[in-house]
Amino acid sequence: MRSFIRDRLSQVVIGLLIATFVYCLLILRRVDGDGPGPAPRISLTVAVLLTVVTVLLIVAHLDHLAHGLQVGEVVRRISGEGEQVLRASRRATDAEQPAEARTPPAGSRTMPVPAPHDGWITQAPSDRLLAAVPPGTTVRLETRGGAYIHAGEALVTVWPVPGEAEVVGRRLTASVLIADSRTMQYDVDFALRQLVDIGLRALSAAINDPTTAVEVTLRIGSLLRRLLVTEPPAEAIAGDGGRLLLRPWELSPEEFIAHGFDQLRQAAPAQPQVAAALLRVLRMLVDHVEQAGRAELVPALQGQADQLLDALRRTPDLHPADLARLEAIAADADPADHSDRWTVTDQQGSVHGR
Repeated sequence: MRSFIRDRLSQVVIGLLIATFVYCLLILRRVDGDGPGPAPRISLTVAVLLTVVTVLLIVAHLDHLAHGLQVGEVVRRISGEGEQVLRASRRATDAEQPAEARTPPAGSRTMPVPAPHDGWITQAPSDRLLAAVPPGTTVRLETRGGAYIHAGEALVTVWPVPGEAEVVGRRLTASVLIADSRTMQYDVDFALRQLVDIGLRALSAAINDPTTAVEVTLRIGSLLRRLLVTEPPAEAIAGDGGRLLLRPWELSPEEFIAHGFDQLRQAAPAQPQVAAALLRVLRMLVDHVEQAGRAELVPALQGQADQLLDALRRTPDLHPADLARLEAIAADADPADHSDRWTVTDQQGSVHGR
């Protein structure tokens, strides 16, 4: 529904349909079949043209909607939107000035600012938070974008306590947008969450659609390929006049890896095709982060592959040949599924291939 409302063609069709209806109502009082004068030709002609154009657009919109509701298109759109959010976050991060984090001095007072109501954190711009406090003030954001917060929970903590504490508290509360529903604005983790949900539904016994689960896995790999080599946001941001913003709860790359693969990895052993796609994507990401100079992420990615292989080895209905193939895929230096060829060495040292 969110994609439908934001779709440009949907907006045009709905707007034109309403405009045509209102226009026809406005000229209806000018059309009198029993009157002495002729009907307004130009107005009626415009009404007919608008009606024909509206009908044609409705037909085009139905075709567009039919294609847009295909699961592959939905997955592609979510992944693309996640990449847009990632690019926007990168631009915002580049404009920030990193600083050294600090803690409140021993024995000093701090001022917690509670959340005004329940909801999802959709925006917490650093420039607005820093502008809401006096010079020399430190603001610690006690949540993150995409997190759910309950009314009364600490939203931010400020020290030293400003003179106009109530005014500063209202400014800080107004600087953080808390919405009733979670959105992908500044929240690339929501894109991963949606993709994982689609993959889990596809792997459920009621649907059993491994092809969709494979596509979801590949799209997650595309999104993480960009995310893992992007410099994460700094924990401490410096502002003018000695202001400092702390964001200790931002998700780390290792957490993004876990959010993208944990649940799919747990559901994949029942579908060797999906397990193979997961292993290939993990191998691709390992090679990618190594080439990008982010070797510290290799253990998290390799750990996902190792845990998946352990689960596959404990799967009772998995044929030994399938297990050998999956182990070969995990060890293959080429993660792409270019063909169905694979090799594995048995206990006697013989090499078998297909």
